[in-house]
Amino acid sequence: MLYSLTGFPFDLLWAILIALIYRPKFNFYFLGIISMSLIIPGFIMPPSFQMMYWSPGGAAMVLISTLIILFALTHDSWLKDKKVEYIPDRKHIREEIVKIEQVEVRQREYLKIVQKIGISVERNNPLLLVPNTIFFIGSFVLLFLITFSGLAYVHLKNPDHIKNIFLEFYTTVAASPGSFDEWYNSFMQLAAFQVFIADMIFFLLILSVMSKILVYRNLRKPGMGDMAYVQIPYFFLWIFIVSGACFFAVLKLEYHGIYLFIAKNLFFIISSFFVFQGISIFWLYLQVRLLPAASIILSIIITAFLFDVLSMIIFSVLLLGGLTDFWFEFRKKALHPKLFSDDA
Repeated sequence: MLYSLTGFPFDLLWAILIALIYRPKFNFYFLGIISMSLIIPGFIMPPSFQMMYWSPGGAAMVLISTLIILFALTHDSWLKDKKVEYIPDRKHIREEIVKIEQVEVRQREYLKIVQKIGISVERNNPLLLVPNTIFFIGSFVLLFLITFSGLAYVHLKNPDHIKNIFLEFYTTVAASPGSFDEWYNSFMQLAAFQVFIADMIFFLLILSVMSKILVYRNLRKPGMGDMAYVQIPYFFLWIFIVSGACFFAVLKLEYHGIYLFIAKNLFFIISSFFVFQGISIFWLYLQVRLLPAASIILSIIITAFLFDVLSMIIFSVLLLGGLTDFWFEFRKKALHPKLFSDDA
């Protein structure tokens, strides 16, 4: 995970290269075989390189993410003959609006365009909601299983290796090196959850880069990979409730070790799905109103990670929004903004 901060930009070059040479129905399977063969050295290389390889943002995660994105965003079987309405690019709309000299006319045209986009997104929802939800949830889970299994393999093979790396990092940045064991134990208690979150963030970064390349090459399926079209299935709510009950039961009964690790990480991972749903709703709200969704949400997430108290507030709001969307239908409200007064 420490490697991800420096190794990810270099590993991303592999994703960019694959996206540039990719040809639909011609070399996808060839690229897949080559990419999978590059994962094999991750089991036989030295321990320090193994951790780099399997970490979130490492080479294995980037290669697998690239193949998933290429397949999902360009494959015909996702939508078959269904026609998705084209949503014009925000920058293109802005350029058209700016050309209008009269302020009142400009505002009127802007509001009309926003309404049209809301209607188009609503029409696309029945076609894109299920495949996009499967795409995101499936990708997050698959990447987590691969990277966490790889890191667990490295840890079991060399139990002290990961701890020594974190010790070196901790003594470099921490003001009180003597408390390392306490910090390390608390960090490792949420190791699975932190791997899951890191995989999610890096996957979204890769998706952003890959989408731009595929759009430039006219290969991307409209609407696929759009975070606005995501809705967590209702049964996940029951999984959330059961995992929360198990977590609090383990705490109440004062279980420790593997039981506490599984219960705590499972509860936080399931919670992160609803946080992602909250982000999706906010993304949809910004997208319909022609605001820079990616920039705004990325700024909020970075700010949250810099300040612990603020991060708890932000992620609690997103979690609450994602959980209560089943009853309050925030997604529909985001699609139907009150843009015009009664007098208009």
